[in-house]
Amino acid sequence: MRSVLRFVPVTASNTPADTPSPALEAVRVQREGLRAASDALERAAASPAPGRAEEWVELVAERLTALERAFARHVEATEGPGSLFDEVVGRAPRLARQVDRLRADHVAINEALGRVAAMTSTAGRAERADVDTIRAEVLGLLGRVAHHRSTGADLLYEAYWVDVEASD
Repeated sequence: MRSVLRFVPVTASNTPADTPSPALEAVRVQREGLRAASDALERAAASPAPGRAEEWVELVAERLTALERAFARHVEATEGPGSLFDEVVGRAPRLARQVDRLRADHVAINEALGRVAAMTSTAGRAERADVDTIRAEVLGLLGRVAHHRSTGADLLYEAYWVDVEASD
């Protein structure tokens, strides 16, 4: 038996609509890209560095760039004109504080992305200490992104009904 998770918007009459809004669908798609980019960066950071620190830093920098692009798409899908955040607050004004916290997370995560990008671009001839420092920053960044994704999922759950369909 397989379960399929599907977000279903709640209408003013408190009954689910048949199709998700374009804003909700855009966020669903970009969340998959954000997760994939995060996973790729984690794999790069977890790869061995002894004897290949410069290669390791280059790989981390490459994967970080992919995460930066995925996160920029995430911010656009959630904060841009006609975005999900606008829709959520319009549908459920009680969630405005949660939306504000997620917006603040966007700023903090972008700052963390910038810090790690600066570390990988200036690492030059990477030493073991550089690898350890960069790895610690990357893991902190990934934890922050994972927490943000979880908080966003909570917001979506509160703003939309979740319909789980079971099939064989």
